[in-house]
Order: sequence, then structure tokens, then C-alpha cells
Amino acid sequence: MERYSIELVEAARATAVLRDIAPSTSHDLWTRIGAIARTVNRPGAMIRVTNTAGKIVILVGVATAIRLGADALGGFPALA
Repeated sequence: MERYSIELVEAARATAVLRDIAPSTSHDLWTRIGAIARTVNRPGAMIRVTNTAGKIVILVGVATAIRLGADALGGFPALA
């Protein structure tokens, strides 16, 4: 199972939010991204997901992540 780290990127600075997680499905990964996006909700902020090799597998703006959660995935739960 692939492991990922999720970072918040603002003004060219990255802050780790979740490290070394192993989501069971892509929906689980997007749920975590959306929950983080809802807590940030600042213009220009991005969420970057990297794999264990350090390669970017997802790079999405916070506003887009929130919109995806509302439209495509039926909304995101709060980050636990």
C-alpha cells in the first residue's frame, strides 16, 4: 500500500499537515485533502501530496479541493 504525506503550501512555504499516511482508497485520500482545505480556506493556498519517493502525486488549490468535496464527493467530513 502506497504511503503519502500531505503539505499545505502558502507563499512558497510548505508545512507538513499529515506525514506517512496510508489511505485505504483514493476517496479516503481526497477526504483528508478536503478536510484540510476547509480548515485553511485562504486564497492562493495549495495542498501538495507526495509519495514516499518525494514525487508530487496531487497538487490542488484549496478552493478547488473545497469545491471538489462539495460537488464530486458529496462533501467532506471534518478532519479528525
